[in-house]
Amino acid sequence: MKKLSSMMVVLGLLFSMAAESAQVSLSAALTPITTTAGLSGAWFDPALDGEGYNLIFFPGGMVVYFYGSTTTGERLWLLSDVFSGSLSFGEVAEITMFEATSGAFLAPVPSAESLTPWGVLRMQFDDCANGVFELDGADGVKSSNVQQLVGIDGIVCN
Repeated sequence: MKKLSSMMVVLGLLFSMAAESAQVSLSAALTPITTTAGLSGAWFDPALDGEGYNLIFFPGGMVVYFYGSTTTGERLWLLSDVFSGSLSFGEVAEITMFEATSGAFLAPVPSAESLTPWGVLRMQFDDCANGVFELDGADGVKSSNVQQLVGIDGIVCN
């Protein structure tokens, strides 16, 4: 529960600041994603049930969080830096991921004191509903063939 409250504090701060391994490959022709907000929502790999990603797009960029487990079976929640670049189908985007290491439900710790770099997330969208996400950090490397589980009603990706 300590990590959850810290993650919520960090998420608030960011908004205020404006199983086999899959191969991640670039396609020859890149198509820009014009409505990235349509990628917002919950993403998961059906082969890795029990973990997933949430993507949140806002006017200043995107924040991603991952929820799953460490290599030792502990709960692992990661929060990304703000990604403000452009996205294209077939293109790999890389984002730094952080883990909250301290804080408590009634005593959150400021993100500057509790967030430690964990590694990176590489994301490649094949289309508006499918892609490959690769986590590479303190617990090793993991590739997920993801699909969007749920998006935001009324917002379409294209």
